[in-house]
Amino acid sequence: MLIDSHAHLISEFYKENLEEEILKTREKEVFVNNIGFNLESSKEAVAIAKKNKNFFASVGIHPYDVSDSEKETIVELKKLAQDKKAIAIGEIGLDFYRQITDFNLQREKFEEQIYLAKELNIPFIVHSRKSFDDSLDIIKKIGYFNGIFHSFDYGINEA
Repeated sequence: MLIDSHAHLISEFYKENLEEEILKTREKEVFVNNIGFNLESSKEAVAIAKKNKNFFASVGIHPYDVSDSEKETIVELKKLAQDKKAIAIGEIGLDFYRQITDFNLQREKFEEQIYLAKELNIPFIVHSRKSFDDSLDIIKKIGYFNGIFHSFDYGINEA
């Protein structure tokens, strides 16, 4: 058995061949954690997981997508995350490599989503790029350490 712990089969890249890609995973007996990066893709990830026994979903708002999220987004994410096929809150975090979205807004949304993971007692998946100290400070502040770092571009000391 193989597990793809971080797939984005809901991205535009796979739209045309999604069913074919899903079939390949079934044939090869690969389990897939399909990661949401905004509210719409999180909904899609859960829907795909519900239709395919080898799929699971993670729901969250990527730092590049936080400016598109509304106050109700966290409520919607909570509903999605309570589905039995949803296994984590992610992909969430901070990305200070390029200022695609406001850094303070990234911090606010990241914190909200870590609190959500803690409330639901499920893991989180952190996208952290050029923002290690800020990411870790938020996690420490909340006191919930049940997660992994993805897009980790730091050194051995941070690991």
